[in-house]
Amino acid sequence: IASPAWFQPYALTVASIDPNGSPSALSLHGPWVGAAAIGRNIVSLDNKPGGTGLVNGAITQEGTGTIQGTSFAAPYVAGLAALVRSRFPELTAGQVIDRITRTAQAPGPGHDDRVGHGLHPSHPAFDPTRST
Repeated sequence: IASPAWFQPYALTVASIDPNGSPSALSLHGPWVGAAAIGRNIVSLDNKPGGTGLVNGAITQEGTGTIQGTSFAAPYVAGLAALVRSRFPELTAGQVIDRITRTAQAPGPGHDDRVGHGLHPSHPAFDPTRST
């Protein structure tokens, strides 16, 4: 058991998906996954001192690699939770989590251990006109 969300009802575990909507191999899968968001080949803010823009790569032992990981997927869902709370400030944490998971779209019926309940319907991975 790899997640506090397995024990804590107010934690929403986020898995990573690839830009094409497929579950990322780098993500830990299991019944504790609540939702998913893009976590590979992303663009992020430059966090270096004096950084002035966006970055899409990081220095790795093999050279420059893409930015990836569930640490980048989780902020997308956190942003969604903030938007839900701003629109419905009376909702409890559990109700926000419920709203996110109930409105998510998964590749199949029910819960999927790779993506939980899925992505929010407005996520770019579900846009059929988007090129990958």
